[in-house]
Amino acid sequence: MKPIVLMTDSKPYKDERVEIIHLPLIGIQALPIQTILPHYDWLIFTSKNAVDIFFNNYQSTQFDKIAAIGSKTKAYLEQNGYSVDFVPTAFHQECFIEEMNNRFDGLNVCLPVSSKARPKMYNALKSCANVDKIDLYMPIENKVNLLKAETLIIENKVNWVTFMSPSSVLAYENHAWFEAVSVMAIGSVTSQALESIGIAHYVSAYETKESMIDTILKIENERKGEC
Repeated sequence: MKPIVLMTDSKPYKDERVEIIHLPLIGIQALPIQTILPHYDWLIFTSKNAVDIFFNNYQSTQFDKIAAIGSKTKAYLEQNGYSVDFVPTAFHQECFIEEMNNRFDGLNVCLPVSSKARPKMYNALKSCANVDKIDLYMPIENKVNLLKAETLIIENKVNWVTFMSPSSVLAYENHAWFEAVSVMAIGSVTSQALESIGIAHYVSAYETKESMIDTILKIENERKGEC
């Protein structure tokens, strides 16, 4: 029997090796448009949501180059006709900071993000560049899906829950389901969020959904003594 995996992020995913139930725990609410510069040397995107909202709401903004965190965000930008000039080798702020070197020094940079985004990258950029951080949107709990997820877990209809962001972890925190199911984090940042609220979990070998499923199947086989 295939493991039943509840995926809690916003983008559906398919993998024939498992049965996936897709219930996003977090939605987004766009925030009011802010006054920004007419031109930037760099735009920096950390998610596909940021790409959509920024280019819908700030259409007249000119820019020279684009940086992105993550291959999915890079691919999404390219699908929409934008060239991406810098992507870190790992998909999190710490790697971005480590690898950005001096490419932003003294330049005008626009960082459109969630209002709940971690401040580490903004603080690092602010120390070397002129940075406008735009709070594009705020995450909001999807209460309907939270109730559905709770019911599935309580009724033992789910084997695993996967988390791709600290925001979804915080939504999950308010419900006492975590002892009844195995939990998987996509990477170190989400893992830290789970650790901070005392949820035992596993961490994917690599920061991709495919790797999450690989890791889940490896653990399932080990549990069955099929290593």
